[in-house]
Amino acid sequence: MSVLEWLTSKILPEAVKTGSLGSNGMKFVSFEVSDEKGIDHVLSDVIFGDIVLESAESRRFNVPVVVKTRRQSMDQYMDGSSLFHNELLFYTEILPLLRKYDRDNLLSASFCEFVYGQATNDQKSTEDVIILKHLGQKDFRLSEDRLYLDRKHVELVLDRIGKFHALSLLCQADDPRAFEDIASKVKNIVYTDECDKQFWATAFLRGVEALEVEPEYQDRLTDLIGHCKEGRDQMEKYSSDRSGPLTVIAHGDFTRNNMMFKYGPDGAPIEVAFFDFGTIKYCSPAIDTSSFLFCNVSTEMRRDHWEHFIRTYHDAVLQMMAKRPHAPSFETVNQDLRRSGISGYHQCSLYVPMMVHKIKGIPQPYEANSTVHVEAIKHMQEVIKHMLDRDYIF
Repeated sequence: MSVLEWLTSKILPEAVKTGSLGSNGMKFVSFEVSDEKGIDHVLSDVIFGDIVLESAESRRFNVPVVVKTRRQSMDQYMDGSSLFHNELLFYTEILPLLRKYDRDNLLSASFCEFVYGQATNDQKSTEDVIILKHLGQKDFRLSEDRLYLDRKHVELVLDRIGKFHALSLLCQADDPRAFEDIASKVKNIVYTDECDKQFWATAFLRGVEALEVEPEYQDRLTDLIGHCKEGRDQMEKYSSDRSGPLTVIAHGDFTRNNMMFKYGPDGAPIEVAFFDFGTIKYCSPAIDTSSFLFCNVSTEMRRDHWEHFIRTYHDAVLQMMAKRPHAPSFETVNQDLRRSGISGYHQCSLYVPMMVHKIKGIPQPYEANSTVHVEAIKHMQEVIKHMLDRDYIF
């Protein structure tokens, strides 16, 4: 049975019966696949289309949806079952808990509407599925810029992710047992031996090599080089590290390809929505902020507006927390970034070469080197300089 046959004969009729698409009188009629293609999707296969419904009065209407199924080819590199477990957990348990503290209606404005999902935990990997309402029906779309975002986009993203992180902090303070019960269900993404330790070490070290001959930095690289050589272990460590001053439910793969924007009449972004929550993590919020700022902000903008960006994020946290006594100070947010921001370099080392490969067609993104992948390697070097100049801890 093909994926489409399975969806139309079993999954979509079940989704309609749950009532998430309307009243119980709705009946599933068909699924009309659109010709829209996912851009920059890596971890799952995506089908876009309209679920055709019929009401009790025989009126028909369409609901645009996104259907995510498991990409079997990725199983040789990672535990794909955890992605669907986490995303289902996020929509069915985490969001309902955090919604109690959502005084700004963030979770309705900046997140997808969940329709249906199932995670088989590897019992039947071909039957893992997540169905969400298409953000396009609310006029969201991907940004035209696929790598670097402008200042207005960056400020909007930092405001919304700051408010989202604040919901975790509010819940921890108000109902720590409920938060811990839910957060403990998050599964770390385990990589297979196909991605051996040398793969990660090589990926992280390629941004360091050119700096070994720069007088300003060559004597400050020892700790970072040691960190990069243990790349896989370090990446897994930061994915679940809760020993720092702040811990939240983090997105975990917080880059431009996992967000869509709504634009005003003047073309400026007025809202952003986040998606792809299979990689959620219970860890430092810096894993999100550093990934975004290191991957999707140009070197020049990061250098000129860094403190402003961190204050934008911090102001959003304070706004959502209504200046409660346990709200983190600006200094605490900065301290947490210094302590855990290296995780953003982990993401940058893989994401930026991949995106330059997709945009410009440069081959072999995972074997990027300074002669062929000049732009990607230069970007990584500038991120390293940023971390060294700001005394990040490796």
